[in-house]
Amino acid sequence: MKEELRALKNSCINIGLNLVAIYSLLFGAVPFTAGLFSEKIRSQTQLEQIVNEEKDKLGIANKVVTPKIVERMPSWYSAGRCKSEGGDNYSLNLVKGISNNRLAVRHELYHIKYHNLKDKSWAKYFLCCEPAAVIYSLTGSVSD
Repeated sequence: MKEELRALKNSCINIGLNLVAIYSLLFGAVPFTAGLFSEKIRSQTQLEQIVNEEKDKLGIANKVVTPKIVERMPSWYSAGRCKSEGGDNYSLNLVKGISNNRLAVRHELYHIKYHNLKDKSWAKYFLCCEPAAVIYSLTGSVSD
């Protein structure tokens, strides 16, 4: 019985370490590196144009998204944030600087399409919604 518990404990540790490694790669190195090569957004007009292009690609042209470039946000938001303003109205804020790119717009619009904004479960958000939005932002492709 002790051997089985030890094996179970080791398996749990291995799974946890693998999840941390994958999560770190998914949210750290890959988006940062890809962001260096993504189309930069240099003006409010360009941001609005890219938001409209990406809304069309994602099939959410009917949603009203008000984008804005901001100087900073609370520390827990690194690149951007989208927020429901009621009905089909949303705000999308991007932090001025390295996160001002097409990938960040895709990421936030993905959350709008799939209503990830309403998910209250941190586990579901960080293990399902956020990884899916990162993958979409990198590939621009959705498998419904």
